[in-house]
Amino acid sequence: MIGYGENVGTGFPTIISAWKDAQWGEPDLKNKIEVDEVELVLPIQNKVDGDTNDKVNDTLNDTLNDSVKTTFTIIRLNPGIQRKGISDMSGKSVVTIGRHIAILMKEGLIEHRNSDKTGGYYIK
Repeated sequence: MIGYGENVGTGFPTIISAWKDAQWGEPDLKNKIEVDEVELVLPIQNKVDGDTNDKVNDTLNDTLNDSVKTTFTIIRLNPGIQRKGISDMSGKSVVTIGRHIAILMKEGLIEHRNSDKTGGYYIK
């Protein structure tokens, strides 16, 4: 099944290699024979690196749950990303990502730049 998935253009080896190169954790590729599917689980680390200021660290650690931290991390690692991209990477719905974004914007951690249609989210 994994070989078939590659043939239809999913490019599992490319995705896994890029994920490892970015040091975002160990990808997990599961062949689900009983449902004729392949599941690719791409973990996202929920840590903030040393370059982020103390205010951001304090806010993330004290007031935000892990799911919102994941959204923040995705934005930090992918400047300019849109809600749909965050949703795809996190496995959360676009509506849930909207709630996370509202929390992060209220805390002053992120901002939206450019137009609603083509713009994206950035760390402040």
